[in-house]
Amino acid sequence: MGARRTDEAQKEEEAVIAVLLALTCGVELWPQKILADPGAAAALARPVHASTIAQLGALPRRAVRRPYAVTGWIVAIKSEADADLHVVLADEVGNTLIVEFPHPQCAFGSLVRPQIAKARRQMGRLGEGMRVKVRGMLFMDRPHNQAGMAPNAAELHPVFDIRRAP
Repeated sequence: MGARRTDEAQKEEEAVIAVLLALTCGVELWPQKILADPGAAAALARPVHASTIAQLGALPRRAVRRPYAVTGWIVAIKSEADADLHVVLADEVGNTLIVEFPHPQCAFGSLVRPQIAKARRQMGRLGEGMRVKVRGMLFMDRPHNQAGMAPNAAELHPVFDIRRAP
């Protein structure tokens, strides 16, 4: 009986957490940001394109949505109000790019929810000053003076994978 209460209490706690996260999850263009929109499958079907932070920052705002891989140094990490981890990468000359890690509980309906969860766990083991290789989906955000924003507001959102780089 005691184990049953524990299971019930755990389920109740998980339900409360899910409700709280639902109240804080992203809203603006959220289906596109987590790849739960009608164009997500086509975007994911494109091969990962190796690029640089500077190249992504120079893309036209109407660039084709596709997965990219970039390498850079983590220069800032911030927890956002929408439960995302907002991470700023920089290259050798100071170009910056935002890469976003949605909370997995905010990614229901995403075609890449397992990858979002894995990347978020990976990011939890990394910190500022580390050189990393990141794979994620190109997303052209609305410019709103975010710290580390690329000149064209390009981001990798969501990130699928992040690893230390040599």
